[in-house]
Amino acid sequence: MRKMLVLDIDGTSITDTYNLSNELQQAIHFIKKEHVVYIATGRSVSDAYQYYKVLNLENDLICHNGGLICNPNNGIVRHQNNISNAESILEFLLKYQKNYEINNVVLSRCNETYLLTNENEYLHEIIVNHNLPFFHIGYKLAKIFDVQRIIISVSPDFLQALQNKVIRLFDDIIVCGWRGRDDIIDISVGSVNKWIAVQRVAEENDIVIENIISFGDAINDIELLKNSGMGVCMINGAKEAKDVADCVTDFDNNENGVYHFLTNQLSAVFNIMLSKGTLSKKLTQQEKVM
Repeated sequence: MRKMLVLDIDGTSITDTYNLSNELQQAIHFIKKEHVVYIATGRSVSDAYQYYKVLNLENDLICHNGGLICNPNNGIVRHQNNISNAESILEFLLKYQKNYEINNVVLSRCNETYLLTNENEYLHEIIVNHNLPFFHIGYKLAKIFDVQRIIISVSPDFLQALQNKVIRLFDDIIVCGWRGRDDIIDISVGSVNKWIAVQRVAEENDIVIENIISFGDAINDIELLKNSGMGVCMINGAKEAKDVADCVTDFDNNENGVYHFLTNQLSAVFNIMLSKGTLSKKLTQQEKVM
């Protein structure tokens, strides 16, 4: 019976330094021979695309916590939820840009990225993918409203004040920071969850809920883990996510936790009939050929 494997990215499939192991890549390539694999992430298409390509995926990409289902290769959108008050948010940010020392604003619209300036090299490296459309458009940014994500680069001195102000003024959005950064505020579309998007693509692939296996680690993965046929939470995950999951990994995201779970607990489910050691040996030989 064909299964559907759903992978979160941050805190799950990649390390804290944004690496996706060669072992996991090869295991996913093996699984794809008989099953379907999807990424479901809070990221935009642009900063999820590198992992999509490394895994040689060709199907849709679930981004913005289910707010967008899009094929990044051709730009075809299956489902799209926009930030309903993006116009008002952008008007506020540009009006008070100097007051809060905002040096860049980035908009994500499907597989496109729009930037106010070139400021914040780190943000630019993360959010811009040179294989996808991106544009530096200055204050023309204020004319683009059908977006799923708004990222603000701000002086650390004003980050908390600006974040609190945005939360007070605007509804139906998700506002957060970035791990290890004190200069970025991330606004994404609200009233969405990954599970609804996963259900959509599962139906398109004629896969029943019982055959959906999902991996995640955070609060935004709760509905996905709770409703999948099998929900697997990372050992480094949030307590709330662990509480609703069917299983918890033995290893965290920095220890290749997803790979170990796939090749141990789920080897028979995904027809990985080789032992973990044999699989590793075979993959090493394949890498030598590559």
